[in-house]
Amino acid sequence: MRVTKDPEERKAEIVSTARRLFEQNGYKETQIKDIVSQIGVAQGLFYYYFKSKEEVMEAVAKQYADQIMGAIREVVNRDDALMRKIDAVFNVFITAANRESKLFFEMMTAKNGEIHARIFIEIGEKLIPFVAEMIEMGNQSGECKCENPAFFSRLFVAGLFSNINQIAPEQKIEYMISESSMIKEIIKRLFDVKM
Repeated sequence: MRVTKDPEERKAEIVSTARRLFEQNGYKETQIKDIVSQIGVAQGLFYYYFKSKEEVMEAVAKQYADQIMGAIREVVNRDDALMRKIDAVFNVFITAANRESKLFFEMMTAKNGEIHARIFIEIGEKLIPFVAEMIEMGNQSGECKCENPAFFSRLFVAGLFSNINQIAPEQKIEYMISESSMIKEIIKRLFDVKM
């Protein structure tokens, strides 16, 4: 009797295997045949789910982004002071990048950075409502005074992400760490955070 996996389970297995191999061996060095041989399936099965190695890397990058957004959602939902939440959001990004620094670098450089650029925009768009929600909560608690949290959150995130995007891939983590105090000072001024 032949047992086949559920299509979503098989697709997730391909993504997780590719993620591990991209981190271990690098994106350029990993071939589709390496991914399928690790799983023990025919190469044609890969093409049932993905058109190319680039497409599976995009799925890996989206999974990485979704994990970050899930951790940020937890931060936003905490009953905590505004600036502690903002510190925690920074730590989510820095911890994820440090924990999987090789994968982080591979995502930034795969296909000349095109995949990272698309995912980076997606993360920024998803981050804006979280920032706006934290600022609105800060308004309600009296920790800040911002008349238009949605507008200023978009302004802040777009500016920050544009700035970070100018930094060389191998320097992004260090940049986020070294400039975090300045970025937090901008947040305090932009959103009129009371200290």
